[in-house]
Amino acid sequence: MLIEEVWEQLRRYGEEMDLTGALTLQQLIDSHRSLRAAASQSNDERRQVIGDARNRAIEAAKQEVLHGEYVSMQRLSTMTVGEIGRLVHDYPR
Repeated sequence: MLIEEVWEQLRRYGEEMDLTGALTLQQLIDSHRSLRAAASQSNDERRQVIGDARNRAIEAAKQEVLHGEYVSMQRLSTMTVGEIGRLVHDYPR
């Protein structure tokens, strides 16, 4: 690509962005760097929020299994119909 083509593309891009004056190559590079840094920070923050939510969900699931009214499929498969009936009957309403 010829240098004249590069400058022409920078000029057109500057017009598209409604910039006054000519957009220099350095300004474009600086802008790109700041956008990449902001995106990287945003991604890191998003990963942190997702990780925190995942950890809270895991802990809530553990507590539900330990203290909730959870009955495993393995336990159900060994119970008689009478035992299942009593379990349902005794469930607090």
